Amino acid sequence: MVSNLSHQVYAAGKIAEVREQCAIDGVPKTLPIYLGMSFDQRRAPGHKFHALWRIGNVEIAKRDFHALPLDVVADEHLGCGLEEWLRSSYHLHAEVQNRHFEYHEGMSFADVLDILHEDNHVIAVNKPCGWPSAHFDGQDETMDRVVKAYVKEMHQKPGNVFLGVVHRLDKPVSGVLLFARTSKSAARLCEQFRENLVEKVYWAVVESKPSGSKGSFAPAGTLEDWLKKDAVKGMVEVVPPETEGAKQALLHYTVKAEHDGLVLLEILPQTGRTHQLRVQLSSRARAIYGDSKYGSPFSLGTGIGLHARSVTFLHPVQKEPITLKADVPKIWRGRFAHLLKRVS
Repeated sequence: MVSNLSHQVYAAGKIAEVREQCAIDGVPKTLPIYLGMSFDQRRAPGHKFHALWRIGNVEIAKRDFHALPLDVVADEHLGCGLEEWLRSSYHLHAEVQNRHFEYHEGMSFADVLDILHEDNHVIAVNKPCGWPSAHFDGQDETMDRVVKAYVKEMHQKPGNVFLGVVHRLDKPVSGVLLFARTSKSAARLCEQFRENLVEKVYWAVVESKPSGSKGSFAPAGTLEDWLKKDAVKGMVEVVPPETEGAKQALLHYTVKAEHDGLVLLEILPQTGRTHQLRVQLSSRARAIYGDSKYGSPFSLGTGIGLHARSVTFLHPVQKEPITLKADVPKIWRGRFAHLLKRVS
């Protein structure tokens, strides 16, 4: 992979930051993401050079940096001189945020993604918490870009690769995330989501009797509210039905397990409003575990106690129903072990 070592430096700090964001289920994992800085030693300090986010030979982002002498770049980002780093057989260790990270070359996107289903028309992954589904902002990498790069790499696609975003999960939510690999499939899947023909099942962990609540949850039930987004706060709130711009929100739930003050709910949303499940539960004094945005006093790493457990849809070409299930994050298996052993 590294063909011209005298002209290439790998910046450990930024790699570690991305690796932390890519931690699978909250557990640090060796990933193939690295930052290759293409650097010409003949350039004077202050000139620009390119930094490429790549996995294998697939470029996923680009940014300009001001050039520094090569030894300075090595010392600043690698914590050692260039010659010392080159002698390490390209095996890089970095200390970031008091955690030890380890990186190896020669890996691929397949090592990063948990692929739930893939064919010529559809691809689905188990989205880790802490990753935006789409809308790259120039900083936080998004699932659609990583999946697109995976398709390009695995299928050796020349040029641009099409990937249709047909639905989204909030950044702190984990679980089944579906994409279309052709424009025809994207149109058909988007229609299914728009017409509420896709069955989505979520698992949510909330408090059983938090302060301010009115008793325990019934074993099963339906929650109905009217929601409106506050663009200034970037949040959604429950409002009276007659409020201008309010949209109806419906969900059905079943209590699956209860232990030590926590409840595991299985939720089937009937509508797909922004932050719907988070808002409807928090408005009843039962914010989802770890969802500080909506009032939870707890922490769950980069995620919250909301997981897209399964999605059932009609294949856009074969017209057969497909149900995809995603395992919960590993952090759940520690924090919510007693709840999970009561469900299948």
